[in-house]
This record gives sequence, structure tokens and C-alpha cells, in this order.
Amino acid sequence: MICPECEEEYKFEGFKFDWEHLRAFGSFRCGCSVKLVLPEEDCIRLGLLNLEAIEQLKHLRLMGFRLRLDREKSPSSVYLKALKVHKAVLVRYLAEVSGKKLIGRTSS
Repeated sequence: MICPECEEEYKFEGFKFDWEHLRAFGSFRCGCSVKLVLPEEDCIRLGLLNLEAIEQLKHLRLMGFRLRLDREKSPSSVYLKALKVHKAVLVRYLAEVSGKKLIGRTSS
């Protein structure tokens, strides 16, 4: 790609990784130091990456997949997913259990 201001081609600087959303963004600069940041999909589609950049992207993707798997397997996420899926069953169970305890206490 060519910068419309200085008419020089953008040069690849490196990738920036968004740790929250696990996405890579390519950073490019031209002669007038205008910075261009594109998502990885656009960098590939526009053919802006050299072999070194493609290798960097491969490692960032593997790291992103690993972090995503770690987040999926963490006990807190499994617990929250179970609560969301089985909320109605849990509410009914708690209502039944609390009702039995109240009835048991009043009859004593």
C-alpha cells in the first residue's frame, strides 16, 4: 500500500497483540511517519506481510489459541457456564430445599 501524503510504500513495523480479545494488529509506517494499524485479516488479504511477519503472526496466533484454551479450561469459566446453563434447575432445587427446611423447622 502507498501513503496518499508522501506517496511512499508502507513498511511493516511489527504486530501489536490485543490480550483482552486475543487478536493481532499489524503496524505499518511510511516516509512521513504516518502510522497505519490493520487487523491481521486485512494484512493478509492486502498482501502486506513478508516472511518474517508471517512467522510472527503464526506465533501470535498459537499464543492466542493457548490463552483461549487456558481461559476455557479455568475453573471459574466452567463454573459460570454451568450456572448459566443450569440456572433454572438450580433455582428450583434451592426453592425445594429451602421450602423443606422451613416446613421441618415449623413442625418441630
